[in-house]
Amino acid sequence: MNSHSQPELILEDVQYQTAGCLVKGSGRYGVGLHLLFGPIGSGKSTIAGLMAGTLSPEIGTVGRMYISRSLLSVQFPEYYITAMTVAGEIKSWGLFPKEVLSFLSLEMRADDPVMTLSRGELKRLHLACVCMQNAELVIYDEPFASLDMDGQEWLRDILLDTAKTRIVIVSTHYGVFDLISPHLIKSRSEMTNGFLHQRRFGEI
Repeated sequence: MNSHSQPELILEDVQYQTAGCLVKGSGRYGVGLHLLFGPIGSGKSTIAGLMAGTLSPEIGTVGRMYISRSLLSVQFPEYYITAMTVAGEIKSWGLFPKEVLSFLSLEMRADDPVMTLSRGELKRLHLACVCMQNAELVIYDEPFASLDMDGQEWLRDILLDTAKTRIVIVSTHYGVFDLISPHLIKSRSEMTNGFLHQRRFGEI
């Protein structure tokens, strides 16, 4: 992929009315790791939906340059389980169970009912399946939730690695600067009263 064909996400004066507030703003996101902050009810999930394409702006445009596929990783994967067993859930993502289970050190759990996994194990399973997808844009909604410190460090390494070739946007309220150095973050966006503010940081 050359410099002229790298994926880019561009929000231009988008607006979307929710039951709680009017969400609006602009932003430009290229290959790298981007953080999206804001308190509960500030409009983070709505902006994430507009970015991912699960919502369409009522005003403004969302441009996805050289993006053929985007993914929105949900905060509570237990509500989106589609198979009975751990291996079956991995297959539902179009992946090979042996590869994913080895990555997670869960080789002995392939035939277990997926809901017997702990919440942290289930979250790691979901995140592993997301990161192994072929998508130029990946948006994570509160990915650090339900993970212990080892799990958060594991996820940090995944995010930094995948952000070398993809647009990775993390919507969170966690103190991620304790985990990720600011110079590795390309931009930080904040939702304030429904308005999106973006400022640039370093680059990976």
